[in-house]
Amino acid sequence: QKTLAFNDFYNADPETGFPLGNVQLLGHITGNILKANAPLLPRWLAGLIARNCYGWFLTSEDLPNPDSRVTVSNGRIVMHWVRSNMRAHETLIRKTRHVMRKAGFPIVLTRTFGRKTTSHQCGTARLGNDPQTSVVSTDCRSHEISNLYVTDASVLPTSAAVNPALTVAALAIKAGAAIKQR
Repeated sequence: QKTLAFNDFYNADPETGFPLGNVQLLGHITGNILKANAPLLPRWLAGLIARNCYGWFLTSEDLPNPDSRVTVSNGRIVMHWVRSNMRAHETLIRKTRHVMRKAGFPIVLTRTFGRKTTSHQCGTARLGNDPQTSVVSTDCRSHEISNLYVTDASVLPTSAAVNPALTVAALAIKAGAAIKQR
């Protein structure tokens, strides 16, 4: 379902001068998904709408914010996420709405996901050369614990507006080479 996407506004939007994000097809939405997100919508109408619509997922880069934190409180993981880059995301929504209308979609509805939708979280063990501002070195080795390597998305300071899986895999290969060399 995610075989169609466009990155026309990804690198630098000509109007704003800054990157906006990625637009990718999610395919058909089911009536149950619509009903779950709009409880007052009658099930039959949710099914009818679902059979005649496509879902698109707009992703903007969530820029690093020092006020965002993952902590442990009373034995539970607590995520305090402060949204960043919303101006770019709102611009991406507006431009995508225009593109969809030009493509022939008669109705374009949008919904911004909240804190419960946390795709590709990054940045809790930041990669860098300076132990004062990062957790691991550029080969993913902990600055404080010499035999600890972190090879997941937490080392990335931010997630790009696309899935970071290939970048994470490349960093793991780089860390593996550093471990082998030691």
